[in-house]
Amino acid sequence: MQPTRTKKEWEEEFKKTYICILKRLKSYDDLILENEENLNAFKSEHTLDNNSIEFLPAYFNFIECFLAQDKKKLSEVKKYLIVGLTNLLNASKKGDEKNMGERGANEYDVEEVNRKLLQSRLDLLFGRFNLKSDAPPEQTIDKLTSSIITYSEIYGPENVGLTPQYFYLAEYFLATVFKDQNKEANKRTIVKKIYSKIAELWRQYFADVVNPLFLYNDDAPLLLAIGETYVKLISNKIATEFPRNSESELDLKFRMIKVVILKRTKSDLYQQAFNNVLDLQKKVESQILDKEYFDDMNEFMKNDEEE
Repeated sequence: MQPTRTKKEWEEEFKKTYICILKRLKSYDDLILENEENLNAFKSEHTLDNNSIEFLPAYFNFIECFLAQDKKKLSEVKKYLIVGLTNLLNASKKGDEKNMGERGANEYDVEEVNRKLLQSRLDLLFGRFNLKSDAPPEQTIDKLTSSIITYSEIYGPENVGLTPQYFYLAEYFLATVFKDQNKEANKRTIVKKIYSKIAELWRQYFADVVNPLFLYNDDAPLLLAIGETYVKLISNKIATEFPRNSESELDLKFRMIKVVILKRTKSDLYQQAFNNVLDLQKKVESQILDKEYFDDMNEFMKNDEEE
């Protein structure tokens, strides 16, 4: 039977579901059902080994849905994590058996890049699972660090695609009670630095800053969906974890990022968010220290507004 959709088209289909999960466009039960139907159709159209890594985007979608629900779903998360790990280990073994001698030092092998990106996301999901299941802190930080390093090998450490990894790195610090009293006392300062790092990554993204040493991530729909989701999460964390009005500048940075993302995604929420940012900016203008950042962001919002 001739496949009605290519593997690449199915990959895009699973990514669309992931974006729906990020933006919570449907209920998790509906998204799980939709993902399961797509996975079954994909398997019926393409004859693949059960250990194929091409199933991983669908497995990751299941994990995302289960992680977003209560702890009763953690057994399902663990099941798909183990399957994903097994598939990746098999793929890595096959990749190691290839003759890589003909490829230059600065050239990228497409299959190798894909494996690394899947490994990075799997490590992130393991880290999130460890956080939610109250695993030993060292297990969580190991997985989060591994995810960041592996992703950085492809797109660099300054890519906005690392927003989820850095967010959960901050979550690790907030959730961990450190035996070192100095580290425990300073962990919120570390969290603020991580949030500031994320804000800077988005400024660079809007400014089209490109590092020639790494591949360019041009998947704007996915990156903007990630941004929309995690900017909201970070804004909520700033509001709940820090004293009122103590982090007005940091809060404003993420509100401005949200405005640009909403404009670029043509959201109906854009205008109200834009007006709210203008009002807040007037109130905290005297407290702003990073004026260069806000000059840039105001320019991005102005340019986007005139499109």
